[in-house]
Amino acid sequence: MIQLINKSRDWLERLTRLGQGIGDIAKEENVSPGYVTHLLHLALLAPDITQSIEAGEHPADVTATSLMQALPLP
Repeated sequence: MIQLINKSRDWLERLTRLGQGIGDIAKEENVSPGYVTHLLHLALLAPDITQSIEAGEHPADVTATSLMQALPLP
């Protein structure tokens, strides 16, 4: 999960600071633009959530798969 969060943060940086488009990122990463869009939601998780994940203090049922299926969060 930490790797996905870091990747989403990198992609958000590339979008906002470097001016790359979602299609550009998708092409460079060899993924679909929809996947890039979906994963970007991880970069917007509340800091307390990401901190608990990074510290390994998240509930056991919160996995990368379950988190990706839940995104975007309401």
